[in-house]
Amino acid sequence: MPDLHIRPSPPDDAVIMLRAGMNGLKVSKVTTDAQKSLALLGLLGISVAASLPGEDLTDAWTNARVANDRNIIWWSTAGGIRAASFPILATGSDARHHTIVLAHLEEPLLRAVASVFRREER
Repeated sequence: MPDLHIRPSPPDDAVIMLRAGMNGLKVSKVTTDAQKSLALLGLLGISVAASLPGEDLTDAWTNARVANDRNIIWWSTAGGIRAASFPILATGSDARHHTIVLAHLEEPLLRAVASVFRREER
């Protein structure tokens, strides 16, 4: 099993969480990404990028490596994601990287995770 680096502190409720790309929350994309995560890390989940202290949505979008070249992102807050019963783990060595943990890949659950995000274009 790969070594999954989990950082000790979960994000505060106000932290902005980004998922990049027009198709970032489509059921098929989430399924594929979660299956890759399971195969590579042993964790069923999807990656999101977090804002850093003092960043608003625009700053986080510009500064997050995975989102800065995208015209469309999906965003929520860590509190909103957790309120919908999705755990968030601080994963990897990049301070922005987090994983939303999924219990399974059934379509109603994948639609539920997508429903906590809002679409933003620039």
